[in-house]
Amino acid sequence: MDDIANEFGVSRRTAERMRDAVEAVFGPLEAVDAGEKRIHWRLRSSTLRGLVGITPEEIAELESAAGNLDRTGLAERARMLRELVAKLRALRRPLSEDAFEEDLEALMRAEGLAMRPGPRTRVEPGLLPMLRDAIKASRKVEFDYEARASGRCSRQLVEPYGVLYSNRAFLVGRADWGDES
Repeated sequence: MDDIANEFGVSRRTAERMRDAVEAVFGPLEAVDAGEKRIHWRLRSSTLRGLVGITPEEIAELESAAGNLDRTGLAERARMLRELVAKLRALRRPLSEDAFEEDLEALMRAEGLAMRPGPRTRVEPGLLPMLRDAIKASRKVEFDYEARASGRCSRQLVEPYGVLYSNRAFLVGRADWGDES
């Protein structure tokens, strides 16, 4: 209690209220004997589990990175990433298990990697998460397209199926090209 009171510059009674408030929010605290007639408290190991959100996109990125490491001959590093994925899956909230797995499976099927040497182009920040959301929701996306060869611009409505990474990221999807403007 003295440590709490000193750290926050409050009275002992306020420190007790603060401890009680933490206990009310996170559940029973574990008392730990710190010697010298002092008691410290700590949260149970599973208490904070619900506060950490692990998304299917994050798991998919790690799975993809592990596959890339395998393809480049770094199997030991790939194994370590897959172990991390297993730990993260165990930590995440058990709510909506089916939806999480469905989203993860859709993302893993929708994204591929084509390795080629050379410089990589930068992908606009926020674009890939938006495309991933559209893929998961089976929602069409609309964008302006500039043909590389002719420089001609057109507005396209595309049903995205996935993303292929190479020197550039390619959107794979279905578009009605007959409706060019």
